[in-house]
Amino acid sequence: SNPGTEEKPFATIQHAKDVVRGRIAKGLEENVTVVLRNGTYTLMQPLDFDISDSGTDSFTITYTAYPGENPVISGGRILGDWQVQTDGLWKCANPFQSENLKEISELFINGRRATRARTPNQGYLHVASVAEDRMSSFQFAAGDIPEDLEVDRLELVFIHDWSISRVPVKKIDYAANILYPKSKIGRQHPMMVIDGYEKNPRYYLENDRRFCDTPGEWFQDKDGDICYFPLQIEDMQKIMAVVPELDYLIKVEGTESEAGFVKNLHFKGLTFEFSRYCIPDDGYAGVQATWHQSHEGTGFDKGWRAYVPAALRFERARDCRVSEATIRHMGGAGVMIGSRCRQVLLLNSVLTDISGNGIMIGESSDRLTQDKAWWIVAPEEAASGNAITGCLIENCGTRFFGAIGIWVGMANQTQINQNEIRQLPYTGVSVGWMWSPQTTPCRANIVENNYIHHVMQVLSDGGGIYTLGLQPGTVLRNNLIHDVPVNAGRAESNGMFLDEGTTAIRIENNLIYNIARSPLRFHRAGKNEVAQNMFGNAPGIPLVRYNNTPVENISLDNNREFDQTSSDQSIIEKEIKTRSAIVGPPNTVRSLKIE
Repeated sequence: SNPGTEEKPFATIQHAKDVVRGRIAKGLEENVTVVLRNGTYTLMQPLDFDISDSGTDSFTITYTAYPGENPVISGGRILGDWQVQTDGLWKCANPFQSENLKEISELFINGRRATRARTPNQGYLHVASVAEDRMSSFQFAAGDIPEDLEVDRLELVFIHDWSISRVPVKKIDYAANILYPKSKIGRQHPMMVIDGYEKNPRYYLENDRRFCDTPGEWFQDKDGDICYFPLQIEDMQKIMAVVPELDYLIKVEGTESEAGFVKNLHFKGLTFEFSRYCIPDDGYAGVQATWHQSHEGTGFDKGWRAYVPAALRFERARDCRVSEATIRHMGGAGVMIGSRCRQVLLLNSVLTDISGNGIMIGESSDRLTQDKAWWIVAPEEAASGNAITGCLIENCGTRFFGAIGIWVGMANQTQINQNEIRQLPYTGVSVGWMWSPQTTPCRANIVENNYIHHVMQVLSDGGGIYTLGLQPGTVLRNNLIHDVPVNAGRAESNGMFLDEGTTAIRIENNLIYNIARSPLRFHRAGKNEVAQNMFGNAPGIPLVRYNNTPVENISLDNNREFDQTSSDQSIIEKEIKTRSAIVGPPNTVRSLKIE
């Protein structure tokens, strides 16, 4: 085998990792750098890093791109041997033999996420009426759903106010125009009944041959094979077709003891692509921010809630970083900086085309320690001092519309700064995970100098920035937020939505405009400070909406307001120019260099 020199490099990352592990075992005396040359490194299994792969307090382990090259770490499987069918579609046999890989949810053609065949092609169908329990079935309008569908693999996508459900279809009664899902739509909570937010709520159906009527669409047939309707410009003998195979690409995980945390492990200049996530057999019932409830009431973390997992995972890690990375085409979330992580940094990177959340920091309240909620008995375990800086985060939530660009749960001293966050179906940044002013480890999180726009493109009841709970020391400042629409759901969305329990947060020097409803909204909030902000607003819409929040709870100091419907845009232009040195103009965040 090659010795791992520039002239004769190792063939695989795993081999290089094993060699580095041997050096670590002997005791590090200098920094170690693994240089990846150009090309795609297709993983047969994820790369798991533990204490045996760790740097030390004095020396780092770095996996980096060769200067000027673009190594790609892939969790995908390339498809070949496409055969044309009599109806003009092309078919490829399912390459996966193991039972847990047979369900395919995503297909990528030449680096583009292909559209899973659906009806309608654009927009939504609307429920006509609901069953008595408002969860187990609904009536559809005659003619909305084509007959002779193969229900074995048919999936219902249902829109709630701030989340969605994805549920397999059990049967369709065309005589009565009733659709029966395999399990109840929504979670087992009265808030998530079918008609809880819209009289005639929105839905669509995916994955059937009858829906595959537009070039660029695909479906998985009853035999599990993949059928694709190519674009006119595509040569099926030359296309690069990929389906994700691995659940994640990289996991960095230390031991329970702090002495066993992974430290000073760095990844620089690498591209990560293609991870998979399959919904539970009985469906995905979204709660919030892609946390969801299985219908049996069990979750991944001993609680009743599960989450859509990430492709890059950090748990019990310290002083690790990912920089100048591209993270794309993921079937779950992008990056998870989880339990007990300290000073883990994501810098100057691009996250795009992510099915779930872009980035997750911290964790929920569900994990148990000594059979009790961890945040009560061991609050020191909260993720602390982590940062997301200089990143472009876009097109997340492509499959799970309730996803967030950056989600911060139970965490403290998080820094979210100088990022551009755009083109999301739901909220841009979410901080906090307690729906009351109860004391938790969530505090002193700083969200500043971010450019957040064109969010809330599908769902409702969110905003550019969203918060929950008591957070002493948390500050939202110098952010530029615009273009937040109002959708068909019950609730409005806002520039910033300070939701239940939000207390002790300071909101200062932000510019918020082109918001379809109020720039700020408080819901069951405690005392907070709002100072020196500039708000664009429309006539007849209150600057601040107080939902079940006493007006005296919110301190307003030296804020300015302008009519955003005015033809005179000089105010906005001046304010953007003032802030451009901080946040950067659109599409240039990637050029920032944070060391």
